[in-house]
Amino acid sequence: ELALLAVQGEGVGAMADGSQGPPMHTNVMEVLVDIVVRSTGEMTFMMMQRNQEPKNEPTRLMAALDQPGVSKALVEATVQGWDGVASDATRARLQILSRWLNWVSHNLMVAEIEKRQFADEEAAGAEPGPQSADPPMPPLVCAILEAFPFFCHALDADEKPEEPFPTTYGTATRRLGRVRIELVDLLCTVATVPHVDIAKAVASTGFMGMCFETMINFEWCNIVHAKITRAVVSMCNDVVNAVAPDVYYHFFIEYNILKRIIAVYKEDEENRHVRHYASGYMGHVHVIAASIQETVKILREQGVQPGLTTPAQIVLQAVENNNALSEWSLFLDLTLSEVIRVQTKALGQAEPEVVAEQNDEYPTVD
Repeated sequence: ELALLAVQGEGVGAMADGSQGPPMHTNVMEVLVDIVVRSTGEMTFMMMQRNQEPKNEPTRLMAALDQPGVSKALVEATVQGWDGVASDATRARLQILSRWLNWVSHNLMVAEIEKRQFADEEAAGAEPGPQSADPPMPPLVCAILEAFPFFCHALDADEKPEEPFPTTYGTATRRLGRVRIELVDLLCTVATVPHVDIAKAVASTGFMGMCFETMINFEWCNIVHAKITRAVVSMCNDVVNAVAPDVYYHFFIEYNILKRIIAVYKEDEENRHVRHYASGYMGHVHVIAASIQETVKILREQGVQPGLTTPAQIVLQAVENNNALSEWSLFLDLTLSEVIRVQTKALGQAEPEVVAEQNDEYPTVD
């Protein structure tokens, strides 16, 4: 482990030195982060095999890695050496930050779950266990939040028009690029980290709306479509337990995702009459629309009322805002319900209806 720590220090130095061009030690850094995550996961598995309570404790290697100086150096190197075209160095740094952030986000999620369990026990009148103190903001998250406006600007920057290049369907003149694909992965991970300061930063930059527009602008980049869809679905699934309403207010009220979804369906229908195939992003837009509607259905069953106080109220308020002329209701009845019916239809011949007799024997079918 001491030897690994020494290599890790050398790797960080190489990563932070933007003058080296494509760094020679990026693979070393990437492997080290993988070692940490896997070794911790294996320790947790072994403890569960012994019927012991899993401990969410980092190894000494991870503790050494998760230091303010190391985090800041790597984020600053990413910003200072930024190359939005196809730089292997920038891409490697973003991959490392994403993998590292996954581990940090897991720790924060575990702390948030323990906090919710304590609140539930207290509300139920039971004797709650000892409440752990709120964890401090991890150094990596602090460093990424400082650079968050820069990263959002890099994602939304207008690239120079390219010469038309061939795609599966016709030609295109815009290319997202490998670097921005990795950037979407990093920022979507940041957006789902359960912390109030992160929610405020994501909302203030308009990141979730920017993500949806990126999905529409780059029609055939399914990797990015999947990452963005996962982030939106995660928002819907966690709407009741979200730590802050800021992101929901921006995405559902200011950006008005419901109105944008309706417009995307109309645009796709118009395009189909001309080119005779659906837009490349429509499969993931179907998932997002269905996830939002399922969330609305659950919230209504729970008796939640529209409002602007909690995330759950904000989602229902967005539906009310888009129902002045029954736009959202008509969209659900005429468009989305048909999409869901087609996509959930069983393939092949329907199974014959077989009625069991009183003796529990099936009738003979000629």
